[in-house]
Amino acid sequence: MGGRRLWVPLCAMVLLLASCTSSGSHKAKGSSSGTATVGWTRLDLTPVSQPFTAAGNFIVYISVAGGLGVVALNPTTGKTVWQATATPSAITPGEGPELGVYGNIVTFLEPSASVTAFQQTAFEQTGNNQSATVVGVNAATGAVMWRSPPGLFSDWPLPCIDDPTVVCATGLEDGTGASQLLRFNSADGTSLVPVTIAASDLARALGPDLFDPGTRSPEQLLAVNGSTVVWKHPLASVFPESGYSSDNGWDFDRIGSVGLFVGSVNGGPVTSNNFEDVVNLADSATAGFSIATGAVTWRQPGTQYVCNFLPCPGSATISSGTPAYSPPTMGLRLRETGMATFEGSSAPTLSQGAKIMIEGFDLATGHTLWSVDAGADVDLAQATALPQVAQEVVILPDTTGAPKRLNLVTGVQSAIPTGTVAFCQASTTYTGPGYPDAQGQSNTDYSGDAVEFPCMPNGESTSVPAKVPTFVGPSLGGVVAWSESSEIVAAPPAG
Repeated sequence: MGGRRLWVPLCAMVLLLASCTSSGSHKAKGSSSGTATVGWTRLDLTPVSQPFTAAGNFIVYISVAGGLGVVALNPTTGKTVWQATATPSAITPGEGPELGVYGNIVTFLEPSASVTAFQQTAFEQTGNNQSATVVGVNAATGAVMWRSPPGLFSDWPLPCIDDPTVVCATGLEDGTGASQLLRFNSADGTSLVPVTIAASDLARALGPDLFDPGTRSPEQLLAVNGSTVVWKHPLASVFPESGYSSDNGWDFDRIGSVGLFVGSVNGGPVTSNNFEDVVNLADSATAGFSIATGAVTWRQPGTQYVCNFLPCPGSATISSGTPAYSPPTMGLRLRETGMATFEGSSAPTLSQGAKIMIEGFDLATGHTLWSVDAGADVDLAQATALPQVAQEVVILPDTTGAPKRLNLVTGVQSAIPTGTVAFCQASTTYTGPGYPDAQGQSNTDYSGDAVEFPCMPNGESTSVPAKVPTFVGPSLGGVVAWSESSEIVAAPPAG
């Protein structure tokens, strides 16, 4: 249940669709058919998430005809073990799909034909059936072990922060009209004590235990602890700037070690129409505020928290093999100036003098630990992940435009060894239930999770190296697996 950054005005596809990165694909080294010497490639699958691991299988969200699916793959052969139908229900279209992992049980949202009277009203507003159930599936066989009652869900069902053996999902259930943080026993699906987030509006999680209750005028932030609401404050108490809203984008983490939520929201576009969006790059702020009370500890106006698309030191995700949420130990943010003009899916045009600094900072105090001048870096301006060469090392051009290794722990830049192969990211989309876009038209485009591909330090696609770094994806059965824009690949790990 980590943070999300939704560049609402930046992507022309939809109102809430995130990630405007370029795509990439390749053929594996040593085989014209795309099969690595050791490992396998599934060219017949279109992934929209990185692989997860459970019960000895790789499990991946895929795009299927007209919708979303989940497939389990044998790690040795790559063959399909089981496949199921999934749905994003009423989740914000810019949130890539996530899988809940609980030992041998995995959870996701399954389409449901059952509709309550309250849900029917919501469907009439959106023009499509978003009804779903949370399902607990045996990860080894694909057998459905339990199903929740039907409802509208605004978050993927994932391990609760207070108890990672419990399933948490925000949604409207049983036709009550109340938006709740629903809790289920992961073993058998038994409903546990829910938390009411909003009386009517469909709430959404902004980060672990941090919610947008859905109300506006004023917009609110709400925090929970276990099955209790601990505080509710206007968003402006943390982000007082005019026009700031999670509707324009968000990215938050819960840093329990220092007792703070840390993250950002954004301002809206300077101008926006059907052809282009103009964004003030400085129109965002990062803040650290109390988990217990919501009181602000520190603020940094003009900065953007970026731990959702850069590998913040110490952070880990379920897809990397971690069974539950693991926050970063150090933060990363951008300090940006100037304007960016976005036209369609093209790379943005930055105004003369636009500048981006990338900073490492202390999560407890907000103090800058190191700062690197990234110039007018277009990738960072459009929230594109940088080519990565190690767990916390990326490639970033220096002020002369020459690519350099950047250690995200220390901020030190160094030369790139000859023959270095990096891994770059690309965006994915899939079709989901219809929703109204910025122009009031029905849209069915949803953002998948970022996929990866081997690349040169300049970002150009290249062949799979003989040994693949383990940061690329989870390891199982002697291989590392990762998703590309049009295939799923497994290859032997380095080291």
